[in-house]
Amino acid sequence: TIWNIETNLINLIEGVKDIPEGMKRYIPSYEYEIYDFSPKSKAKIAGEAYTRLVIEVMRSAFEKDKERFYKAFKLMVELTNKMQDKEKADEVFEICLKYLLDTKDDIEIEEMEKVAKEESVERGELIMSIAEKLREEGIKKGIEKGKLEGEKELAIEILNQRFGKGFDKELEEKIKKANEEEINKIKKNILKITLDELKEILK
Repeated sequence: TIWNIETNLINLIEGVKDIPEGMKRYIPSYEYEIYDFSPKSKAKIAGEAYTRLVIEVMRSAFEKDKERFYKAFKLMVELTNKMQDKEKADEVFEICLKYLLDTKDDIEIEEMEKVAKEESVERGELIMSIAEKLREEGIKKGIEKGKLEGEKELAIEILNQRFGKGFDKELEEKIKKANEEEINKIKKNILKITLDELKEILK
């Protein structure tokens, strides 16, 4: 898609044609540049390594062609290696990698490692380290989520037995959507909590 839009600020103001000429002099009027950083653009991104890296990451996140994506990823590794502060470079690289993993669902970690190692063995190893950390975080979150869901089901069962018809579908749905803090409050007083207290926690 080729952009064909107004680049002068004053012409973007709705109803500008109806504004008296005497008033227009007080409205800022300047043009802005448009740069195409989409995957289809053939324009090379210039500038400092950090700026180029961020733009390349955003552009490649929407790249459908795998070959072009890994070529762009190789450039990301090169740009990271050009950053003077090694600790900062590793931090930025991790953020970029997490962004790509969250955005794209067709990424192969092993392929990224292979591409990265062509430029830097250290960077390739860092990829696997980050991937392992993300995997462990995912497992941990899954366990925590599973535990919370189990606690919700148990709370619903106990409250259903305690209040019978008083514990209606609306309250049940609210417990299913409750956060950990709300569930903990209910758990602590589940055998003596009143319906009004329950509603107050879940409101």
